[in-house]
Amino acid sequence: MKLSMWILNSELSKKYDTIPLIVDGERNIDSVRLFSSFSVSEHSLEHVYIGQSSDFFMGDNYLSVILAAGLDVIFVNDSDTIDVMNDIIIIFDKYRTFDEKVKSASMTNNPFQDMLDVIHELFQCPMFFGQKDLRIYALTKQYSDDEVYEGWDDVKKYYTMPIKLINTTIAPDMTKYPDTIKTVAIPVSEDEGKHFKYQIRSNVYCNKKLWGHLYIYYNNQAIPMSVIQLARFCADAYGHLLNRLAMEDSSSKYKKYTYLADILDGKDIATEKIENLRWQMGWGERDKLRLYKVSFVEERYSEMFFDFALMTIDSNVNDEIVFPYRKNIIIITKDVGKKLDGLFAVIKRVMSNNDYVCGGSYPFDKLSMVSYAYFQAGFAISFFEKNKDFDENYFYYDDCAFPGLITYVRENFEYKAFMPPALFELYDLDKSTGTEYYKTLFWLLVNNGHAANAAKKLFIHRNTLKYRIDKILQIINVDINDSDVIAYLRICYSLMMVDYPIETDSDCEEE
Repeated sequence: MKLSMWILNSELSKKYDTIPLIVDGERNIDSVRLFSSFSVSEHSLEHVYIGQSSDFFMGDNYLSVILAAGLDVIFVNDSDTIDVMNDIIIIFDKYRTFDEKVKSASMTNNPFQDMLDVIHELFQCPMFFGQKDLRIYALTKQYSDDEVYEGWDDVKKYYTMPIKLINTTIAPDMTKYPDTIKTVAIPVSEDEGKHFKYQIRSNVYCNKKLWGHLYIYYNNQAIPMSVIQLARFCADAYGHLLNRLAMEDSSSKYKKYTYLADILDGKDIATEKIENLRWQMGWGERDKLRLYKVSFVEERYSEMFFDFALMTIDSNVNDEIVFPYRKNIIIITKDVGKKLDGLFAVIKRVMSNNDYVCGGSYPFDKLSMVSYAYFQAGFAISFFEKNKDFDENYFYYDDCAFPGLITYVRENFEYKAFMPPALFELYDLDKSTGTEYYKTLFWLLVNNGHAANAAKKLFIHRNTLKYRIDKILQIINVDINDSDVIAYLRICYSLMMVDYPIETDSDCEEE
């Protein structure tokens, strides 16, 4: 990476007494050269030139070194040219190594966290990377709870930027920091940088648009220009990563699960091929599986955020199948009941609560049943979103299995072919003559044949109910006291209810 005179001065001042006279301080220096002439203007701006100050200033009796790059000059007092030059070479080597580490980290399965860890090695302070809506994607984990102040504790706990920090116009309270932690801060923009305010973010751009920020905490109002330049470099590195992810085919990594997506699309796949994946995952024949469908809230969805969430979840789980399908993230894992703290913790860390919902299927035995599990997970999401006020993001088919079964049969079978024609006759008769036989039979079934309860629900006398039942039995010709008949007719009503509803008051609706 290219350095600047600000960065060189910052590094050299750790060992030498330096006097910087820096006008431009641009980050465009990539090597060091010895002075070959007395004309600074003839030298390249890509190099920093080094020489003994006495060679340039007549009568200079001090042992000092001069560094020049364009109009920028640094005097290094009481030093030898060779010593300073060797240290400059070491500085260049340090930042070249840093650049290589950042690039390598950007190519891992968890690039956001790995890049932040590399950046932390340079700055040695609390920091995090997040989108502009304050969703946190990567967070340094090098500090224990007693090493950071309360605002940082909230960031660590909730993986978001607390509003009390957003509204802070002065430096956060750093009294809880130990002296060993050096903290830095970055101005929000070039204009704000001129004022050296207590800002704690460096803009990250993707496709030339503001995407998020690299946050770095600061403990000193006088922000060195070198810190600003290095943070800008790190933020740009994140921008390059985001640009690359935006251009890549994110599904290419998940080609090995293409046939699972084919099953979800209704295609026939050889059972041997599917079940071989169970062996590859290390799942035993007796292990039950469960499918989770992570669906994004529509107004929060973006292709880039989807790609990031998909890759981050995948890189942070070990024994799960993770792949994209129709703007959803599908996760298949061994069933351990409804407590998947590890998996759910990863999802919660990646996304805030208003980003997504997650549905879980019934446990199942074979991967060939994945299409049924996918339906179940999706139905659990739609059922609870439609029928309940909820505070959580996770819903299980276990809790809505019967309506799920009815919905699946209605959507995938010609259900009317399995219904007794007499039920349709009852419905049509009620419509044409005003009788309530279809409705009466329903409430009789709901009350398990208990006439008094059914009459109460229908607001009619028991004699009226008896008369209706006699007429109904003449039409449908079944044994209304047979438990199998009652169960069958109850299912029939559940299947028919959407197309053949019972017009009744809300207090007469089936629970």
